Amino acid sequence: MASAELTAINRMMRELGRINARLDKWEAIINADLRSDDRLISAQEAGQILGRNEKTIRRWVAEGRLPARRICGRLKISLRECMAIVDSASRLRNTYPTESALDLQ
Repeated sequence: MASAELTAINRMMRELGRINARLDKWEAIINADLRSDDRLISAQEAGQILGRNEKTIRRWVAEGRLPARRICGRLKISLRECMAIVDSASRLRNTYPTESALDLQ
């Protein structure tokens, strides 16, 4: 690559770094305005909470199974929605006997 091209690429990379820093600042401001249980999380964080792959979370959002919004082009999911899914799954688990519980009878 020519020197001029490398300089242009370096300039773009610095600008992208500044843009990402601004996006992170806006995300922090938005999350500070929300209650702690209603903060917005990334698809990756939602996947960790729900025990699913990030691609699965993105598919659920695309299918309308999990509400989300885009903020500055980034997919954000309500922590409250994720916790509601975890809560309903645990209630279902407690409603139906597990195989090990059936073995004890």
